[in-house]
Amino acid sequence: MNTKFNKFRTKISIVMLIILFLFFITNFFGYKYLIKNVQLNNIKNQQMQFYKIQRETNKLLTSILFKYYKNKETIIQKHKIALEYLKDKEYNISLNEIHNILNEGLTNKPYNIYITDDNLKIVNTTLKADLGFDLSFAKFFFDKHKKENIIGSSAPIFETFSSNFLSFSDSYLPNSNRILQISYTYSHTFNDLKNIQELISSSEIIKNGNAYIIFKDGYIGDFVFNEFKVKKINLEEIKLRLKKGKDLNDKIKDNKIITQRWEKDGKTYKNLYFSQKSPFFDDAKIIYSVVFAQSNLENELKQINIITIILSLLFIIIIYFLLKARDNELLLNQKDTFIKHSVHEIKTPLTIISLNNQLRKKVRGEDKYTQKIDSAIKTLKNSYEDMTYLISKNFIEYEKSIIDLQEFIQQRVYYFSTVAVDQGRVLKITNNNSNIKVKISEVELTRLIDNNISNSIKYSDINSTIYIKLEDNILSFESSGKKIINSKTIFKKYTRENNTQGGNGLGLSIVSDIAYDNNIFIDVISKENKNTFIYTFNCHNTDT
Repeated sequence: MNTKFNKFRTKISIVMLIILFLFFITNFFGYKYLIKNVQLNNIKNQQMQFYKIQRETNKLLTSILFKYYKNKETIIQKHKIALEYLKDKEYNISLNEIHNILNEGLTNKPYNIYITDDNLKIVNTTLKADLGFDLSFAKFFFDKHKKENIIGSSAPIFETFSSNFLSFSDSYLPNSNRILQISYTYSHTFNDLKNIQELISSSEIIKNGNAYIIFKDGYIGDFVFNEFKVKKINLEEIKLRLKKGKDLNDKIKDNKIITQRWEKDGKTYKNLYFSQKSPFFDDAKIIYSVVFAQSNLENELKQINIITIILSLLFIIIIYFLLKARDNELLLNQKDTFIKHSVHEIKTPLTIISLNNQLRKKVRGEDKYTQKIDSAIKTLKNSYEDMTYLISKNFIEYEKSIIDLQEFIQQRVYYFSTVAVDQGRVLKITNNNSNIKVKISEVELTRLIDNNISNSIKYSDINSTIYIKLEDNILSFESSGKKIINSKTIFKKYTRENNTQGGNGLGLSIVSDIAYDNNIFIDVISKENKNTFIYTFNCHNTDT
């Protein structure tokens, strides 16, 4: 590590924890905002689509109701003509003649005739597709018109089978329970209807759209505008749709949108309803209805939730590892603090032991005990100097000087020779014929060489020889011992591969920092029973 960098190094884990906490808060509120925004956009989009359909529907119905308002009396007059025609005839006769009379001078023959049996099923008609159709759902209105002695006339209804708008007149045939109906088909509605159908079919979110015209007397006309497969609507469907129109009339206030949600086949739908007064009939109002499928919104929300869950899990994982890193950092800080205290505690006892051993040698002479004490002092002093360097390197700029590397190595080998002998090893310098001079601080070069010699003694086999070789600008330390499993982790602070030997895991970490700061390349070769640490000095010049 660069010394200047170490001076200004911050505790990255704390900063990262703060950043991630802020990220979590931002992510949480961002998630809430995004969900709300998506929902609001969905509502606005639905309302926009609804108003488009309501506008086109209103345009169509206004046109149809205006035509009905103008033609109502004509439809009743046509009904009277048909009644007069059938007065003295059988009800199962051909209706072609009266059909032609009613449509005389009219293109597309808009008037059709229907005669039911006593059960109100159509048994004779000019529109063969309606044979057998059951009109019993309208019996209430038929009876009401009979009681009031009037010919009934219905506002336009939409026939899904033909995609036409029709109005119907009705009355009982004389002296019978059979009904006569005359229908009038409104022309020129195709384009307006097509516009509505295209609006519905072109939207991914609209399921269907329809409208109801509701009179105070209870009459309900319903208009379904999405495109269908051609089929005849049955009695139950008619009853269901009319009941729905009645229920809506009871709960929807004018000029106000209401929302209704429901589920079908596991899918969610939302209905928007809007009610307004009829422009032509004071006793009637129109209710517009559009059904929106919520699947697009649900899918979008699901995607947001999945992404949020993934980000949250990632956040938790990062927090976990950062907390682990923080724990390690705290442990390292505690170790660093312990080292600082240890340096102060060791200095005085080490000096006293060293002085007393020197006095013992002077008084009694050198013996095996003074040699062992001297070896222990040197080993302890090496650890002490490592710790001193470690706590001071960030605050002291060690002055660099030109050092004869060959001579310096010989001095350090001589210094550790008694330690090696005491621990059953031999230090041997080989091929030390280099004239390399390096520009480096003496403190840093001492730590680099001493730690390699100390480690070689500590982790090599007993009774083995440690070879120290300097050739050109390459210095190597070769020893016999257990194979190194990971040659990179051993240079990390407080890391030791071999826990059977003593040590604090600082030596090679210090070596690595010094090598980095002084452009010294490190290589480790480890084979069975042979480990070699190689240092290539690039901070040198050749003395020629």
